[in-house]
Amino acid sequence: MTMKRLLASAVVLTCAAVSSFAQSENMITNDTFWKTTSGNYIFSQGGGIFRFPDAQGKEHYYWYGVKYQEAVDYCPKALGGSNSNNTHFVSVTCYRSDDLVNWTFVRDVLTSSSAGWAYWVGRLGVAYVEEAKKYALLVQFNDNVGVFTCNTPYGSYTKHNQIDMTSMIGTPNTGDQTVFTDPDTGKSYLCYSYGKGRSRIYLSEIGVCSDGKIGLKDCHEIYKGSGR
Repeated sequence: MTMKRLLASAVVLTCAAVSSFAQSENMITNDTFWKTTSGNYIFSQGGGIFRFPDAQGKEHYYWYGVKYQEAVDYCPKALGGSNSNNTHFVSVTCYRSDDLVNWTFVRDVLTSSSAGWAYWVGRLGVAYVEEAKKYALLVQFNDNVGVFTCNTPYGSYTKHNQIDMTSMIGTPNTGDQTVFTDPDTGKSYLCYSYGKGRSRIYLSEIGVCSDGKIGLKDCHEIYKGSGR
């Protein structure tokens, strides 16, 4: 083999190795505890992934979810199982990614001290409300839906509103909920179920209401049938 062919073969093998390494670095592995780019566990229960611009206008994926103390205790000894049914709220976490595989911890955007007393915080989503020029985090907060706002998607959120859902669906709380933003209109919606049994599903537009606060502008029942 000539020196030229030998060098060419070496280049091809090197490129293949680099490509294989890059693919392995960007592979999602199921049935494992995900970690950040710094090697720490990702704590993000009951949340969602949303796409927002940073201060320079570049869009990133932001993953929000709840960190419970029981999850922190559970991770190191996961194989041993957990008998805890408690959910002691620590924070709402925020992670950022550009490829949905590699996640960097940004900060805790809501903490137990900044949120106020709560026996339950969970099932959340974030929407940008154009009328208010604010980002709104909608989360189950005790027996209601809490609304926390911030000027940026990754800053510290503060309490803005608390919605009793009784007049809309007959229960003060929702059963399950998430936030959906229509990419064609930019409007965001809270999609949620009935507070007892999940036998009904509703859709409400998120926006500034008649009282000047960010809340739910309407309520449409989109499903009624069997539930749990």
